[in-house]
Amino acid sequence: MKQEMPAPESFAGRGGLQLLPKRFPGGEWLGPYAEMLRSFEDKTKVYSDDELRAIHWTIALENAFENSDLVSAIPGFRMATYGFADPQFEEDAFGIILYTVPFASAPFPEIAEPSPKPDPFSPYTIVVDEIRFPAFIRRAEPHWHSPGVHPRQGTAACWARSKKPPLASLTSLLTAKHILENVALGNPVPLTAGQGHVIDVAPEGVDAALVQVPGPYAAGGGKRLRSRRLVAQWTDVEIHKQQSVISTKVIEVNSSRGSLHYSLPLRIFLGHSGQPGDSGSLVMTPGGVGIGMYLGSVVNPATQQSEGFCQHLAQAANALSVQLFL
Repeated sequence: MKQEMPAPESFAGRGGLQLLPKRFPGGEWLGPYAEMLRSFEDKTKVYSDDELRAIHWTIALENAFENSDLVSAIPGFRMATYGFADPQFEEDAFGIILYTVPFASAPFPEIAEPSPKPDPFSPYTIVVDEIRFPAFIRRAEPHWHSPGVHPRQGTAACWARSKKPPLASLTSLLTAKHILENVALGNPVPLTAGQGHVIDVAPEGVDAALVQVPGPYAAGGGKRLRSRRLVAQWTDVEIHKQQSVISTKVIEVNSSRGSLHYSLPLRIFLGHSGQPGDSGSLVMTPGGVGIGMYLGSVVNPATQQSEGFCQHLAQAANALSVQLFL
């Protein structure tokens, strides 16, 4: 498989995890999640100290943001993510990215645009454990990387085996829900080999679906695919497209406090994006741990810079009640 490597300068000049405070936040900033984190860390032993530091500060920052009134001051707010800002157009900093709907054209005079580099003591900062974190507003527009021609779908992430009794005997593929022309159960889905059928779709907000594979092509996968409930920024990951692999890093995450419930859609943002037709591609660490399922890119009209984003893989598996295999 061809290996697509990012341009050497892609992450040059970025401070990465060195931008995080050197210490962990106090337990009071973690709230009810402090005990959960201690239990989780004792059981897993899969995160480095730097990754754990990123996870702790992300949860503390998210708690502080949700207790602030910052959203009430921002027209068109869409969602908040926590991670690394763009050093070229914003600042080389760890903080909050506030995504909003874009302007159709030039901003209305009545809507004042905040400075792209907020003053450290402006309202667009959040204080956590006596440390100030900047908040950057991005009027970004998402672009789904589904195929240009339907109904042939994009890319399958992996094999999946449903735990739901009516579906347990069926061999299926996990893919992104938005690439399907019709998500009705039983709807035919042309595949690169044969024709499948939609057998399950995730609840609203979780971009995932199961497509049954016809018998002659149903290999089913043999190796169990592990996934991470909590994902740290700056984790090295690979986007496994149909014909190539893109190596990149996790830049931002949202709602990363351990819950996989479908009512809190989880997205993971990447330093690089793919192309139309890549939706559904598996995003995993070089060590083979599943992180997400690629969906598309988010483009900031002001800078024309784009990031890839994906559906949290463990949430997709939980929402569909499936086991994942390679």
